[in-house]
Amino acid sequence: MFKKLFTKIRAKKEGKQARAYNMAKQNRLTNDWIALARSFNYDISAGGAAMLGRGRELFQNDPYARKVVRSFKKGIVGPNGFILRNKAGEWQNTDAGFRFVYDKPANAMINDAWARWGKDKHCTLEGDETFRHYCGTLAQSVFIDGEVFIKKLSGKKYNKFGFTTQPITSEYCDWRLNKKLDNGNSIVMGVEVTPYWQKVAYWFRKSDPYNESQYGYNWTSNYTRVPAEDIIHLYIKETVHQLRGVTMFAPVGIRLKMLYGFEEAALVRTRATANVPWIVQRQKDALAPPNPNSDSEDSDGNKITELEQGQIYMPADGYEVKSMESEYPHPVHQAFTDVNLHGVAAGTDMAYATISANYSGMNFTVSRTAKNDEEDGYEDLQSWFAETLLDPVNTTWLQMAILSGQVKLPPQKLEKFNKPKWVGRTWKSVQPEVQIDADIKELRSGLSTLEDKLAKRGKDLEEHFEQLVLEAQMKKDFEEKHGVQFDWDLSAAEKKTTQDEKDTKETNAGNNGNGKHLIHNNGN
Repeated sequence: MFKKLFTKIRAKKEGKQARAYNMAKQNRLTNDWIALARSFNYDISAGGAAMLGRGRELFQNDPYARKVVRSFKKGIVGPNGFILRNKAGEWQNTDAGFRFVYDKPANAMINDAWARWGKDKHCTLEGDETFRHYCGTLAQSVFIDGEVFIKKLSGKKYNKFGFTTQPITSEYCDWRLNKKLDNGNSIVMGVEVTPYWQKVAYWFRKSDPYNESQYGYNWTSNYTRVPAEDIIHLYIKETVHQLRGVTMFAPVGIRLKMLYGFEEAALVRTRATANVPWIVQRQKDALAPPNPNSDSEDSDGNKITELEQGQIYMPADGYEVKSMESEYPHPVHQAFTDVNLHGVAAGTDMAYATISANYSGMNFTVSRTAKNDEEDGYEDLQSWFAETLLDPVNTTWLQMAILSGQVKLPPQKLEKFNKPKWVGRTWKSVQPEVQIDADIKELRSGLSTLEDKLAKRGKDLEEHFEQLVLEAQMKKDFEEKHGVQFDWDLSAAEKKTTQDEKDTKETNAGNNGNGKHLIHNNGN
């Protein structure tokens, strides 16, 4: 009876175990897999400093790591940076109905002042970067360090606009600073939060350029408390309650480091083989004295003979020369590299060809699909960059620019005029003619709008129309003045194409099947 009962209990347990999630099972295949659920912030606090140092080392020394970071920067910021197209206006009852009318003078004034602020290097306290370059630097910092802090500074003492920013690198916000405060708040990894995880302030280490350049950075216990409203914490939040950023090398750093070590070892082995082409051995049972042709010996007493290029080594009697064979460069070297770089591509959301610079064996469909996926990722990151950095910077800048008189608009209408729209980098089609034909078909069928198509090219609809009108008038004036005719406009090209097709049809209709033109008698 007891045996039957034990058998039933065991069968019930085995059945329950069989229906469990495989990744939750504890067996010989999963014994080394961590199953403890810990706070994400705990893991960041424990590994933040180590990941920061290792991420920077990868960027400094590993070519693939540097390529990944540079691609990240180019994908978000691009060659022209983010262009402000302010869209302030108001709803008005016009002849065409109730519609939103843009305030063109105000928008032009804001756009021009913003461009001057960024181009004249007023955007940073150091004053050594344009805003476009500054955005690229911040994007790189987010990838390498996982985060960067931007302190907003307002006042006439900084520049004529009354506003600038100060970047603060990750190590100045101490991961080890964790304490409970008397007011009920907590400092977690240098970030002061309420019991409801609302960020109240940031605690930064005090330091100076001398200490940073001489000692790396100053591990001081003196901190400066900065209110959270004065700080833009630029990082990619991946989970609820996450207070600090994580280097984007985190899921791929081990692969990159192991690949770097493998390639370094392979290069050393290959070079060593090339530098030591032969080994001189005493022939078996040969009665021969020590090799008289050796120049020196190593610490183990092995004789060494150095040869210049083009020389032939003649061994002494009783010795023979054997070639030092090596399997390096190894035939599977490329395959091993490709496997690791595919993992890096997946972990960084980039195309394999972008990271490896290896386009061999890729057809057009595969490469285009990979690039489309990569560009979708960059568009998502551009939106994050605009929402997290550009919008808050622009809001404070506009307020101070109005107060300083650089933008002559009423300060009480700040909310009305603060309507930024950002035009980021776009990507060229690899088949522009095909893309244009597809765009035209979508427009004619009503599946898309001209505004959407122009936005894909980084252009503003209103400015595009104004530019077309301006160019048309300039073209007309130039043709009338100089007596010339330009034929590049679309309508003329379409007319020419239609006329050519008509002429071709008429010519073909006048031919017999043998290509001879038929002469018709008109009766004369």
